[in-house]
Amino acid sequence: ALVILLHGFTMSGSDMYSSFVGTSQEINTFLDDQGVIIAAPTGRRGLGGVTYWAATSACCGYAGFRFGSAANREDADFIRSLAEHLLTLYPSIMLSQVYAWGFSNGAFLAQR
Repeated sequence: ALVILLHGFTMSGSDMYSSFVGTSQEINTFLDDQGVIIAAPTGRRGLGGVTYWAATSACCGYAGFRFGSAANREDADFIRSLAEHLLTLYPSIMLSQVYAWGFSNGAFLAQR
């Protein structure tokens, strides 16, 4: 399976990975045994350098994001392209085994 972790507002992909997967040998061994690939990309930088996903009007208007703009479509398209690319690198993973899981702002994007 492929799990794409989408961070919350002001976080990064590495923050998300550290917070939810971490360095636990037990968790990492389980993921390896199950053949799970984790991808944790970092979103765009807005005003003041804060990171976010252009996911919905419910978040990030003050970070320079306008809902309905081209940027709104770009982040969802980026995640789809990332998944497609990773599926070519890991052909044993089927499309039905791709999951997006997000926290806060990343959860909004995961729903798209």
